[in-house]
Amino acid sequence: MSKFVPAPDAQQLERNVRRRSIVRLWHLSWINQLESVFRHGLLSRSKMDSLSIQYEMNSWGALGKAEEMKDYICCSLVCPWGMSRHEPDKKVLITLQPRLIWRKGTLLSPSCSSSNSLTLSGLSEKCPSTAFDSLFDNPTTNFPTPYSVEIIVPDCVPIGEFLPKLYFHSEGSRDEAIQMTRHVRLPNGNGVDETFNFQVDPYRFRGNA
Repeated sequence: MSKFVPAPDAQQLERNVRRRSIVRLWHLSWINQLESVFRHGLLSRSKMDSLSIQYEMNSWGALGKAEEMKDYICCSLVCPWGMSRHEPDKKVLITLQPRLIWRKGTLLSPSCSSSNSLTLSGLSEKCPSTAFDSLFDNPTTNFPTPYSVEIIVPDCVPIGEFLPKLYFHSEGSRDEAIQMTRHVRLPNGNGVDETFNFQVDPYRFRGNA
């Protein structure tokens, strides 16, 4: 489990996040990976490879981009409508603590990280607090421009950084997730159903901002 270590400018980032009333981050995953997610947290692809965990990978566009970003987990400031609308009954939206924004090593991407115009080295060179404010049109809004900006977290997001609500497109997909995880014990020994609330909310998968 990754210990939370704040970034050097964590206090300024936290103030900015609270000023904008940002209360969660989003991560889109596959329902068939939930058992692994609840056992290990969200893992980067390199971490999953090292543990021989099977996973489905989204397209990264340019050759080499997937390799470049293999040590990171992509999250969103707003619900990732564009990606959630494809095969929605196979996907789950996980909500996360906003403090991941001011975790050491987190990168702030001004658009989808699969974009050919973005590089890992370029994102790493940016001052986090300055990069964060540049994601918005004004000092108070919590809706970024474009809405597809990403919060890119290194290595692992432990279960302790999850918020209680997970969202599903339909009752069928929620019931599949419940059945799949009913016997899983979290790292703290609790059952998934004791800790998390699986909600059906097709609005989150509607496909536009």
